[in-house]
Amino acid sequence: MSLHVDLKIFDLNYLYLEDGILLGYYNKLTEINSNDKSIDLSLFSKSYKKLNLLNNVNLTDNSIKELPRNLTHLDLHINPNLTDECVKDLPINLTYFDLSCGKKLTDNCIKDLPRNLTHLIFMFNLNLTDNCIRDLPRNLIYFVLRYNTNLTNNCIKDLPRNLTNLDLSLNKNLTDECIKDLPRTLIHFHLNYNRNLTDDCVKDLPRTLTDLKLCYNTNLTDKCIKELPRNLTHLNLNNNENLTDNCIIDLPRTLTYLNLSLNKTLPDNCIKDLPRTLTDLKLCYNINLTDNCIKDLPKNLKHLDFMYNKKINKELIHKTLPKCKII
Repeated sequence: MSLHVDLKIFDLNYLYLEDGILLGYYNKLTEINSNDKSIDLSLFSKSYKKLNLLNNVNLTDNSIKELPRNLTHLDLHINPNLTDECVKDLPINLTYFDLSCGKKLTDNCIKDLPRNLTHLIFMFNLNLTDNCIRDLPRNLIYFVLRYNTNLTNNCIKDLPRNLTNLDLSLNKNLTDECIKDLPRTLIHFHLNYNRNLTDDCVKDLPRTLTDLKLCYNTNLTDKCIKELPRNLTHLNLNNNENLTDNCIIDLPRTLTYLNLSLNKTLPDNCIKDLPRTLTDLKLCYNINLTDNCIKDLPKNLKHLDFMYNKKINKELIHKTLPKCKII
């Protein structure tokens, strides 16, 4: 249904616009979908709090001036024509902002970000350098800085010190040395696909962590597992091919979620050493596992992913763990 109404008449809290198409905007009484590509930002209700404007090739810096001033949540990722200038005109009350995949953005835009931001997502902004980090809003608690290839170890010490959520995945220049400079307040930390990392970095991880992703870090070995923070509840070690069954006994005993998929050397006898606290376990593509491991699975499991393990009989798992959802 095409939209041919003045958007001011709706008292809306959330609007979603992608690829020039108004996919949905909502209030208690109204739900409308539209394929009208000539949306005028100046018509948006001034009461909007959340706005997603994804992949809109006609969006320019001048458009940003027309955004509702009451916005607290704004997603502008994959808008290729936006430059540093757009940041100066953002609503000052924003607390959540996504400006990923901005090909024209540089370090200069960071100093103009709203100072009230607590959540910031900057992925695939390839012009950013270490210098921009010191200009970040200091109230950030959630920061995604994935795949910004110019960043080095030197920027880590300038991160806001109150961060609790941080994603530094796919930053190929980071090495073990950066880990000791991480904020000590971190609870959730993603560090996937950083191939320079070795076992030596793990001992320097913040001890506050409860959620850690270290996928596709192929230099990690069994040695690092003993050094993991001991209060972890969620751990993703997907595709760390040097890990063996000898490390399983050293996993934190507090884990409720564990992903060991694509660690193809794991045999049946390692399963008995898994933490008994697990409720969610992923063991995809672990081709050496057989039905003999089923009896040793943690009894509290609610979700179990055994995809692409051809030697496993899922019917037998159902009988052993009748309340567990199996993939």
